[in-house]
Amino acid sequence: MNSTPRTALVTGASRGLGAAMATTLAEAGHRVAVNYFANADRADQLCASLRARSLTAHPFHAYARAVPMGRMGLPEEVAHTVAFLASDASAFITGQKISVNGGNTLE
Repeated sequence: MNSTPRTALVTGASRGLGAAMATTLAEAGHRVAVNYFANADRADQLCASLRARSLTAHPFHAYARAVPMGRMGLPEEVAHTVAFLASDASAFITGQKISVNGGNTLE
């Protein structure tokens, strides 16, 4: 490996081969951005374990950056929508697709 420190964006690094690659790169002195799609907890755990060893690693969520609101939705935001749809207030709504996704499907 090149001995010049660089930043590596490792996809799928929350587990398996991606985690091994992120660990290897961090141990070689590189800064690691751990890209994840759905498993934030595992990515956070991997980065925390690397940082505990004084290595540089940060979780990076590519999907959240693409969402117009710039973040992932919270469980309670989905729950509010479900509660509304289950209530009498939505009695006249039928056959609709309701996206609770921070505007990610805006067209």
